[in-house]
Amino acid sequence: MLFISMFGKKTANLIRPFLIVSALLIVTLILWNTNTFFKQFKIEEQQKMSIWATAQSQFLAADPNVPLGELVLKIFQSNTQTPMLLINKDGSFNFNNYKGKEPKNNRELTLV
Repeated sequence: MLFISMFGKKTANLIRPFLIVSALLIVTLILWNTNTFFKQFKIEEQQKMSIWATAQSQFLAADPNVPLGELVLKIFQSNTQTPMLLINKDGSFNFNNYKGKEPKNNRELTLV
């Protein structure tokens, strides 16, 4: 009401569509920027996982009698964000980089 009393009803009716279009434009730009961010984030994460998977395959294919290269070990040590689960042959398991409550048995593990 203050807006109408300051400028008059006719001016308010002319400005209202401009404000609505401006608000829609701002929302559209925010959504577009968010979409662009998540696309870049997805590409970066895929690249990180590709590097980690290559290091993992080199580690598994390596001869146990030959020293492993520093690069593979550096990749494993630098991975501090990707949650990993190691399941041993006897059914026991270990977590790495997992921030939630770690399950105590296989039944709880299926709920993770």
